[in-house]
Amino acid sequence: MQFAGFSFHVGSQGATAEPYRAALRGTLELDTGSRETLGVPTRIIDIGGGFPVSYREPMPAIGAIADIVDEVLGDRRDEFVLLAEPGRFLAADSMTLLTSVVGSAVRDGRMWHYLDDGLLRQLLECDDRARASTDPGAA
Repeated sequence: MQFAGFSFHVGSQGATAEPYRAALRGTLELDTGSRETLGVPTRIIDIGGGFPVSYREPMPAIGAIADIVDEVLGDRRDEFVLLAEPGRFLAADSMTLLTSVVGSAVRDGRMWHYLDDGLLRQLLECDDRARASTDPGAA
């Protein structure tokens, strides 16, 4: 087996780009350690995904993350193949799903709304951060 590199994922929808700084600095420390103690260089660094998009609240721009990556890599940037996994960042603005509330119920003291979200139940696994507002006055 041949060692290729390191990967990390700082989480999804982070409100700041700073976790990328800490993770990349840690990765460079790992690279230095493996190079000095084992003679094994790092060829690839995968900075993961989770790049935030602004659904409702403002999020860091992709440029802020890029600036941190460029700053931390500095003169070493040409030593590595840099990979990223920008799925949500690329796809988030590609569509809007419009639904209607077709029913409501209180379960365990919480309000539930039933949506006509189609045959495939696209919203079945949404969490509170991504749920569409049912308040007609909300922006």
